Amino acid sequence: NVSSPSNLATTSTPSSLLFSDGFESGNLAQWTSVTGLTVQQLQVYAGAYAARETSTGLATYAYKQLSATQGELFYRVRFKIVSQGSNLAYLLKFRTASGSSILGAYVSSTGKLAYRNDAGQQTVVSALPVSRGVWHMLQIRIQINGGAGQTETWLDGVRVDALSKAEALGTAPVGRIQLGDNSTGT
Repeated sequence: NVSSPSNLATTSTPSSLLFSDGFESGNLAQWTSVTGLTVQQLQVYAGAYAARETSTGLATYAYKQLSATQGELFYRVRFKIVSQGSNLAYLLKFRTASGSSILGAYVSSTGKLAYRNDAGQQTVVSALPVSRGVWHMLQIRIQINGGAGQTETWLDGVRVDALSKAEALGTAPVGRIQLGDNSTGT
């Protein structure tokens, strides 16, 4: 599997930018921890650099520990699926400060945009296909509020109704964001 998730990773609350990496430094030094992701110049949306995830069955991801936990957060990435194979490909995840997964967005093995609500043990696969070989922009907003949490998802500026709804996302706020896929065997 080869995917190139993003030359832009931004996280914000409705009123402020908490983290942004356009990868133009040519490295991943702004991230708290990096496993297997690289910065390269072959597959780039804009600018000179982009992060690249090339999976051979090992985890390929980075995460950023936020300076303060957030009950509501917007996370936006640009990504391009170069090739995928028959496995799903995680693009991003919202995590608690201790690293527990709250919600992760991915492209399913059939090429559909989906997310896994790990806090509520729910998987939602939309009918929306994600084209390979072209750049996309994915933005997700989550609001943590126990059983009254909420998600909103946009792909290329268009709201994805199947992935925009009330969700039980638990009570632990977001303390970490992840880019890429931390699973093995994909």
